Amino acid sequence: MAIHLTLNKAPQSASVRDQCGLPFSCVVEPFEKFDGPSISNASVAVTAEDIGRCAECYAYVNYWCSFQQRAWTCSLCGACNEYSTVKNQRYARKPRESCPEVRRSVVEVACALEDNLPEELEGPLEVEVTPVYVALVDTTGGEEYLELVKSALLAALEALPASALFGLATYSDQIQLFDVVGGVTSIRSVAILEMQGSPTPVDLQDALPLEAFLVPVASCKDAIVSALETLDPYIDDERDSGVRGFGSALQALLRYLGASLGASQQDARAERLQSNSRAGSSGRQEQAPVSSLGRAGARLLTFLAGAPDHGRGAVLQRHIPPPVRQPPSAPAIYEAAFPDINPYSYLPISQASGSAATASMQHQNAKHDSPKPQWVRSTSARAFYEEAATAAAALGVSVDIYAVSPGACGLDALEPLASRSGGVMYLYPHLDAAALPQDVYRRLAEPCAQSALLRLRTSPEFKVVRAYGHLFPDDRFDNLCHVIAAGPSTAFAFDFDFANASGFSSDRGSPPMLQMAFQYSIVVPAVGKGKDAAEANGDAKAHAPQWCVLQRRLRILTLRLEVAKLPAEVYAGADADAILLLLFHKISIAAAAQGASEGRALLQDWLVLFTVSYNRHQNATLSSADLVDAEFAGSEAMQPLPRLVYALLRSPLLTDGKRQKEEHPDLRAAICHLWACLPPRELRSAVYPLLSSFSNPDTLAYPRHSLSRAALITSGVPIFLLNAFTEVIVYYATGAPPELPFPPPQTSLLRRSVNAVRAARRLTPQLRMLREGIDDVAPFMRHLIEEPEMGADGKVAFPGMVQFLYDVQIEVWEYLQEQGYGQ
Repeated sequence: MAIHLTLNKAPQSASVRDQCGLPFSCVVEPFEKFDGPSISNASVAVTAEDIGRCAECYAYVNYWCSFQQRAWTCSLCGACNEYSTVKNQRYARKPRESCPEVRRSVVEVACALEDNLPEELEGPLEVEVTPVYVALVDTTGGEEYLELVKSALLAALEALPASALFGLATYSDQIQLFDVVGGVTSIRSVAILEMQGSPTPVDLQDALPLEAFLVPVASCKDAIVSALETLDPYIDDERDSGVRGFGSALQALLRYLGASLGASQQDARAERLQSNSRAGSSGRQEQAPVSSLGRAGARLLTFLAGAPDHGRGAVLQRHIPPPVRQPPSAPAIYEAAFPDINPYSYLPISQASGSAATASMQHQNAKHDSPKPQWVRSTSARAFYEEAATAAAALGVSVDIYAVSPGACGLDALEPLASRSGGVMYLYPHLDAAALPQDVYRRLAEPCAQSALLRLRTSPEFKVVRAYGHLFPDDRFDNLCHVIAAGPSTAFAFDFDFANASGFSSDRGSPPMLQMAFQYSIVVPAVGKGKDAAEANGDAKAHAPQWCVLQRRLRILTLRLEVAKLPAEVYAGADADAILLLLFHKISIAAAAQGASEGRALLQDWLVLFTVSYNRHQNATLSSADLVDAEFAGSEAMQPLPRLVYALLRSPLLTDGKRQKEEHPDLRAAICHLWACLPPRELRSAVYPLLSSFSNPDTLAYPRHSLSRAALITSGVPIFLLNAFTEVIVYYATGAPPELPFPPPQTSLLRRSVNAVRAARRLTPQLRMLREGIDDVAPFMRHLIEEPEMGADGKVAFPGMVQFLYDVQIEVWEYLQEQGYGQ
């Protein structure tokens, strides 16, 4: 649990903030690894109901509160809370040093699972659950693609708890449900309808009961593996219509799961009410866990080999035009017979292979008396997946999207399905370099906070005004946000504003405070159940699965802010990485609404105006353009910012023209989704890769270089390590001594550094090892973004870093002259 302030010394007032030109915001990581005492079972000493709260602002008692003889004073609002109330009596009767919420600034405690039970009843702290995982696989991508997906699902089985239930389904122009009960694979096929209404002619429950579709991993693992081996690619050379019915398959599966998940949640609550009635007020201690299939929701893993083009939610829709010429105002369309795109794989035919290429060529060579079919981009697909995401989130189903295709998949339309259901969306443009099995395993193995509530409380002088990231503000309560799901490194951002003109300069007598409360559910292994119980009974060979329980937890972090009276103090405490994250969120919103060129112009204007503000307060001898400090040499904290802004301008988020055409069509949508949840340290690596150098594989020469060819030449070292977010490149320069081992040994410092980076990243970066003069070094040179970008006409499309800073200097000086500075 962490809070990163953009300004570690908060500006004293709105006037000081405006003079500085920097955002007054914060970035939070509510589910970051917690180093405090763990909650392993329901018998913890303190629960959320035990912690006192302020009667005025509802903030929790914390490390910064002051305690008197008869009351405690809230550190946020200053209200006095007497010990006479039930919750506050524990601070008067027992030594306050024994209270974890008073002893530490960060605390985690257990919560009751039900917060809407009758007042006389106490909810349980945990309940036994059965996690549910379902894989939905696109079979239209060819043999190599399917082999990769099979490997990913085998890795997924290793990551799942033994007590989990798993179901396998595939889709093309039909849905196939796999029944592995009894060890023999049986497949039930259901057609996908193209018309509106029901996605299938019969409900999936009628084709295969859900209890036969979802099987326990512990006892059916071998049968699931055998079922995976039966997956074959879809082939139909005679068909000229769409074959990828992802939207219909998704809708049918949600209905399939929904009947059981919704009913089991209601049944579980009814059983808890009944059990509590029998147990009386001491029900917390006496109640046994109630098993519930849907209590923990479900995880839906979807795999795509191209854009959905069949049934509901089709991103590409087949259209047969009338035998007349389309008017000039007709919308842009893609011909199915045109060599650039075909309806089978939605990628250039020159890149296709096997059945997809054969089908496409046969389609092109066929003779038709009627007009050729054309493919039009759907305008309603995004709305369909927004509705599907809402339905999934209501059921507690988190949808992960893994797109493996060199061609477009329509991820801009599919993105809400992942972000609004608490899932992820990963893109793999190169089949041979995709680390899909590693990423699926890491995704399923890491802990996940579900159905979370996130709230920031502030002292009266300032307030939260805006939130960014994959969260949703509550309609009824201020500063309360809903988080469908979050991982250990998921980050969110918030903007602050002052409540009044005086800001923190008032004589309230206490510094500004910020408190973050994060309440979430988590599935953890049960203590003393399954395997542990068998071993305790002396049956070491028992194969009883490790059961899981659902717990509700509350984390509280309270932070005291320091105040800066002068802009120089604000600059000294600035966090460039956190500022970059806020800039990304703001500019990505502008780019989505007004286009990449407008987003780029807004970011450049911001840098110029900020540099103006900085030089006004930090550069008293400014008398010419040459004296403008565009690199912030006078502030160590601000020095990384110009390069980070420049790198963001050069990123796929804001590129257009020649470079955009060279990139994957879905790259922008994929990085917007991924970067929106990254913490500051990871976003910096994604925007501006780290380039270090080695004298030999065991000796680090320089920890950081600028991303330019000049850095390679002037350093005089033979080996470079480029740490980008999706790539890690080991580069041997031309002058590298021949005795240096290539590739570097596994035991060397260089190789250990590479392995550590790949193991820590949420998306396993591709590893390349290149030698200048022998291998194609274009992948390495592409990351040297401080070099000028050349356009299709051979001219400079975007200046290099040196020229960029010079242009900023000139613009800043011209602006200052227009404002009469120095006159």
